[in-house]
Amino acid sequence: MVHQSYELWFKVIVDELRRCAQELHANRPWLAVAHLRRTVSIEDLLLTHLQLLESMSPEDFLRFRDPLDPASGFQSFQFRAIEFSAAPGTGDAELRDL
Repeated sequence: MVHQSYELWFKVIVDELRRCAQELHANRPWLAVAHLRRTVSIEDLLLTHLQLLESMSPEDFLRFRDPLDPASGFQSFQFRAIEFSAAPGTGDAELRDL
């Protein structure tokens, strides 16, 4: 469930970053602020999920993690899009394609 909710929130973050980039490219930085604030709020929420997972012992975590086999947040398309959007030197075309 955590993974599925992360994927949904990652999708919202990608959309917020795209909207932020559009406002910045249109020279309206004051409109980009709301999108960045929403992104930070979502990331705060996601961090609470991690805090819950950190409360588990390694054995408890592996008990439910092992059956998921190779699934990983690093394999998430949305996660990679967020990571890419923050990369230095990302061009305008790449940001539009997120």
